[in-house]
This record gives sequence, C-alpha cells and structure tokens, in this order.
Amino acid sequence: MKKQKFIPQNVNLSSKQLVCIFLIFIFIIFLLSLRTINYPPGEDSYLTLKLVNEFLKNPSLIIKDTLSFSSRLNPFFSLTETLIALISLATKLQPFIIAKAFSYLFSTLTLILFILILKELKVNNKITFLSTLIFLFSPAFIYLISTTSQYFMSLFLTTLIFYLFLKSYYKLFSFFLFLFPFINPLAALITILFTTILIIIKNKKFLYLLLPPYLTLIFYLAYLIYLLKFSTYFNILQNINPLSLIISDFGFQPGLSIFLLISAVYGLIPLWKKVHHSKTLYLFVTILFILSFFSKFALILLAPFASILASNGLLNLHYKKWASNGLKAVTVAALMFGIFLSSFTFVFNHPTQLPNKEVIGALAYLKINSPENSIILSDPSRGHWINYFAERKNIADSNTFLAPEAKERLNDIDRLFKTRDISKFNEISKKYKINYIFIDSDLKKQLWKTDEEGLQFIIKNNPDIVKFYKNNNAEIWRIVS
Repeated sequence: MKKQKFIPQNVNLSSKQLVCIFLIFIFIIFLLSLRTINYPPGEDSYLTLKLVNEFLKNPSLIIKDTLSFSSRLNPFFSLTETLIALISLATKLQPFIIAKAFSYLFSTLTLILFILILKELKVNNKITFLSTLIFLFSPAFIYLISTTSQYFMSLFLTTLIFYLFLKSYYKLFSFFLFLFPFINPLAALITILFTTILIIIKNKKFLYLLLPPYLTLIFYLAYLIYLLKFSTYFNILQNINPLSLIISDFGFQPGLSIFLLISAVYGLIPLWKKVHHSKTLYLFVTILFILSFFSKFALILLAPFASILASNGLLNLHYKKWASNGLKAVTVAALMFGIFLSSFTFVFNHPTQLPNKEVIGALAYLKINSPENSIILSDPSRGHWINYFAERKNIADSNTFLAPEAKERLNDIDRLFKTRDISKFNEISKKYKINYIFIDSDLKKQLWKTDEEGLQFIIKNNPDIVKFYKNNNAEIWRIVS
C-alpha cells in the first residue's frame, strides 16, 4: 500500500480562513434571529431564568426553589444565575437580555479558545479550519448560542481551563478550576477528572494545584448529603439518555450527527500508534461517550473532541489513495453533507419550536388571573415554562436530581394523564392540591390520539373541571372543587 500523503504542518489559520469562520458564525446567528419571539426554544433556558427571578425576589432563594416540585431546596450553587441577577440589579436590564448577551459572548469566546487550543497543540491548519467549521455547525454549539442555559458558561470554563493548562498558566488554571464547582458542579467534576489525568501524565508535582477545586467539590458533596435528608428518591438510572437522544439526527438538540460519529471513529482509529498520548485521547473520548448517557454537559463537551476527530477522518479519506477517485469524492461529500444537514435542520426548525407566542400568552394569562399559590398540572417538560412565564408552582419538572418525592410525583402525573377514572383523578389532584391544568397542542398530540383517552376524557366528563383559557396552541383548565 502506498504511503499516505503528508499534510504540511502549518498551524496558523490564514486571514481568509478566519474571515470565513467569522462570516459563517454571523450567518448562523442571523438564522437563529429569525425566530418570531425573543425567547429561546426548549426548557433548559427557563430553569436558569427562573432561578434568576427567584434570586431577585429574595437573595436567600439561591439555595431554595419555591416553584419546582411545588417547593424544594436547590441542588446547585450557581454563580451564573447570581451574576446575571446582580448585573440586572445594577443596570436595570431584564435578566433575559443579560443571559442572552452572555450566551453570545461566552459561546464566541469558547470558539476562539477552541482555535487557540488547536494552535497550541500544533494541529495542522487544515484540520483546525475544518474542525472549527464542524464544531461551529454542531448542534451542541448552536444549542449554546440559541439558549440561555448554564452550559454556555460551563463549556467556556472547560476550554479556558485546558488552554491555561497548555500555556502553563498554573495559578490561573487552579483559580478557575476552583471557581468551576460553584457554577456547575457536575460539569466541574468531569473537567477536574480530566485535568487530574493530564497532570498525572505531564508532571505529578503539579497535583497540588488541584487541592482547591477538590475542596470545593467536597463542600458541594456535603451539601448534597444534606439534601438527601429532604429527598425520598435518588436514582441515576432514571436520567439515562437512550442512544436516540444522543444522536442529533433523531431530534435531540445538543446531540451528535451519526455522520459526525462515523467520521470521528474513522479519524480516531489511526491515531492509536501515530500521536503521542493517543491513549489518553481514547480514554477521554470513551469516558465522555459513556457519561453522555447521563449528562447533557458531557454530550456537549464531546462535540469539540468529535469535531477534531471527524475533520482528521475526512482529511485522511481525502488524502488516501483510492481505486476510484469518483467514489472517494462521493464518500467524503456524503459524510460532510450529513454532518452539516443535522445542523441546518435544527437551525431552520428553530423559529417554530416551543414555546411559541400562544404558549407564552397562555401562561402569561395564568400569571395575571390566578392566585400566587396556585399549583399547575402539566407534563414535566413544561415545568420550567410554568415556573418562569406564569410564576406558578408545578407538580414536577425535568430537573429531578434530588427532588422531593420525584418517583411518586412522576408516577402520579402519568396516572393523571392516562386514567379515565374520575374518582381516581380527583383523589390524586386533591393529594397535590392541583388548581389548573396546562396543555399545549404538541403535548396533546404526543399523549392522546382522541378526546376519549386519559386526561382528555376526564376534562370532557368531569364537572369539576372548567375551561379557563384557550388559544390556537394552548389551553388551561381550572379545577373548581
């Protein structure tokens, strides 16, 4: 077999490449701005914004969430929400505007750090350019730009910490690693694990730098143990993401394209013997892929690794000697088309994703026309919307980590949605003191085929349930008993 063509090791991106990256970044932001409302899609953003509002009402609520699961202690110390709240107080700007500005700012800085890290690692500029484009178009990165969740800060800190380590700025490295657990403890745990491995490989004498971050993790662990006193349910298996949620082609926003994974695997295999510390790279990628089944941050962090490996795989395919140049061109083009297709699918569907004007309008009406202590029944995926837009309590939401009575609440919600027994419905609704029911059109399509099924039948036939509000995309029912 002929030797593979050598790729010249020019590590600096050209001015044309940098301009191309900048213009594509601006183009993606422009496409995302076509959404008819300012509020982002999905639910993660509204956990952050809800916690900011809670803090502004009462700073002591930084450790308590009075709306989630009707009321619970907050399992996360997050400086992100605190910082947004303090800037909002100082500038009188809406927290959402500040959070949105943060998402753009820190996503941009993350992209710059990504390029600088590749330069520091002496990565060929062709791989750097293609890796940056793939990362820029990845659903994970677009997700960071289009939402106001805490993940934009987490990924920025991780890339910053790795860059500082590569540049041997050890004091700053230790400081930001110490700070990280107060922003996202679970993301910090992954980053600290990786940096521990890197320090052991590079020079064990620098292990002392990890003492401050490990102390903050111990502090957080003690807080979690304290929270266990108030939680009757903790099951990590409940939060496992099936493979269909990790692959972005199946609809999960921060996921990875199947074509990206294929290219990444092809780019990873040859590195086993070629690249120094390749076994460490294999270890990191394997750990992240496993953790992706449990942690959304691990899935997001996997994206830059996968982007680098995929670009290496695509360039290897391009430079490799093929029996048919036509077949080679088709294969490389098909993989690249598949990688970018999943991103464009999300970007172009972005304007129509929930919550939309009707959903927000319904919840705003509920906020104005219901008592402040009202408790709302809906699917847990709508829980953060209820907390943020209506400022009312939910029965449960998707943030089940150390939530009180989580298993029982989720099972009871499932029963409320499926039962046709009016007496059983009344019994469970009285148990949680439910005052209103919120349903949007997407939820109705997902859960019921006809109005003779489950909760649709109950609403139709229970005299204690009356229509409270309805528009083209959402409806609210009041329980009068």
